[in-house]
Amino acid sequence: ALVLAWLPAGGELATPLDGLQQMALASLGINCLLGVFNLLPIPPSDGVRVVMALLPPQHLRFLRLLDGLGYAVVLLVVLNTGVVSSLVRPVVNFFLGLAGIVP
Repeated sequence: ALVLAWLPAGGELATPLDGLQQMALASLGINCLLGVFNLLPIPPSDGVRVVMALLPPQHLRFLRLLDGLGYAVVLLVVLNTGVVSSLVRPVVNFFLGLAGIVP
């Protein structure tokens, strides 16, 4: 977001700065996607570890069962819901707002 804020606004002609802006914007989107996705409480992400640390021991049995399924659960959630895009878009818009770019 800082790189986007420091780069001058693109003009009508394509310049190397336009390429840098596109790379910085793509990098911002990818990093926000990975950050938000990693914090989702879905095994095997780090978000489930946070939830497991906060839950009392008697409620951990179900999460440990899901932890064994791992990536199958992740694929089912990603392929069958729009939860990731609906969580990532506000984060990307926040950082674009910090950079002074209107999403």
